Amino acid sequence: MPQCKSLACDNHVDNNEQSFCDTCKADSPYVGDNALDFLSKGKDILSERAEEYSVPTGERNMAKTVTMFNTLTGHNLSVVEGWKFMAMLKMVRSQKVDGSFHEDSYVDLINYTALAAEAHKQEVS
Repeated sequence: MPQCKSLACDNHVDNNEQSFCDTCKADSPYVGDNALDFLSKGKDILSERAEEYSVPTGERNMAKTVTMFNTLTGHNLSVVEGWKFMAMLKMVRSQKVDGSFHEDSYVDLINYTALAAEAHKQEVS
């Protein structure tokens, strides 16, 4: 049986599709508290988006988004810059006035940064 991906947990999960055990999911508003847990959750979210949008490589709409933005504004934003823009938005959102922690902003920041790296590598290859 596969093990829960939370590094502080020794429980097992029901199948390879499940990342975290039911106890970890129920005990915390976010699962895990270290970098590897956040990376794992980000990877799971990218995979979920691929299923949700029925695209094996994952949902990639930034090219269409920057094309529309550039048409509307007259700017010349690249796909890489579009992903970086989204990462900056998440950085700003992570700075909550009340100082509370919002996991979604950090997980999205991880994913937008990874998508920027993917796009940049494709751009120069």
